[in-house]
Amino acid sequence: TSRCALLVLLAPAAAWHSPCSAMRRRAFTSSAARMMPEGPEVMYLARSIDALVGGGRFMLTDVQLRSGRYVDGADPTGWDELRAQLPLEIERCSCRGKFLFFSLGKREHPARFSLWSTLGLTGWWTTDS
Repeated sequence: TSRCALLVLLAPAAAWHSPCSAMRRRAFTSSAARMMPEGPEVMYLARSIDALVGGGRFMLTDVQLRSGRYVDGADPTGWDELRAQLPLEIERCSCRGKFLFFSLGKREHPARFSLWSTLGLTGWWTTDS
């Protein structure tokens, strides 16, 4: 099992292979979002992330709040418990509406935790440079 931090899990857009190159370019971008992501874009992003990191092939070794309402406020429910259990295997990435769900666990306790990421009106995942 490989080990990596959440912030470096995502590959650059050039590494993705899909017949729909426009969606591939928008799925992971380093520029500001110019359009609201809809269901197909969110589903494509979830499937792409799952194909890359799902199935327990990667371990989540660190988590950080980079943006959103929790950065300057109180931590999300269960944040301390999640951090205490690291490292966790990334079992799956899926979506429901505009929410991305990462199922996390250990071999002896599969799918014990989940991370939720909403794409909202203009949200996208980006790669850090």
